[in-house]
Amino acid sequence: ESGRATDRSKARKSEIAMPVGRKELEKWSKAQAAKPRSEGALSEIVKGAHTTASLNLSGRDLTHIPEELLNWHTPIGAENWWDIEDLRKLDLSNNALAQLPEELFSPLTELQVLQLGNNQLSDLPQSISLCGRLERLNLQHNTFSIVPSWFGSFSSLLNLALDHNQLQSLPDAICDLQLVEVLSVGHNELVKLPSDLGSMRGLRELLAPSNKLRELPPTFGQLVNLSELQVSHNQLEELPPSLSDLRRIVRIDARCIGYRPT
Repeated sequence: ESGRATDRSKARKSEIAMPVGRKELEKWSKAQAAKPRSEGALSEIVKGAHTTASLNLSGRDLTHIPEELLNWHTPIGAENWWDIEDLRKLDLSNNALAQLPEELFSPLTELQVLQLGNNQLSDLPQSISLCGRLERLNLQHNTFSIVPSWFGSFSSLLNLALDHNQLQSLPDAICDLQLVEVLSVGHNELVKLPSDLGSMRGLRELLAPSNKLRELPPTFGQLVNLSELQVSHNQLEELPPSLSDLRRIVRIDARCIGYRPT
């Protein structure tokens, strides 16, 4: 009996003090990292955002939009519906989203900042055009090959980032974005920019490096507020003479223009 008790004691000590090897530690670390991504944790995050009007779901390996976001104005737990603020900032960057549901933006019409960079998106639901107050839209590092013409309806947009996609052209309607101050379209396959680009009088930064641009549009000299131009690593033969008319230019990066990769 005494021997059996000793064996049981040793077994308990072995169970408690079992050494943690590298594989076990990695497994535990992954389990801990996954905890904030659980359904319950996401509900709590969304619930907290109901009062701050800002929701950060970046880097959570999301492949679909959580139901709590699709039903933004639905109380969670003991919440009161009248305490739920309209969402103004949404960060869904650094996930694995390949598609966004059409109904996503219907309850988010007061959205001002939308971060969708570093996903697998190739298009957007047209319901995003309901977000008439949108000021910042980040679509960097996705797989967009076209920009729909209804993008021109974002009348409040100030900053549009489309870098690192597969764009070959931009729609003329993008020139309707009169308030845009920063247009960032670097690292695409753009051969030209919209001919009416000069009508974007609010534009301060035009960032279009690493494309296939052969020329800048004739209206370029009308960008009277432009302060920064980045067109390095394109196929431009020269910069337009009208560039000298832009008195607010303080930075020009035109390195390696005329470069044609073999």
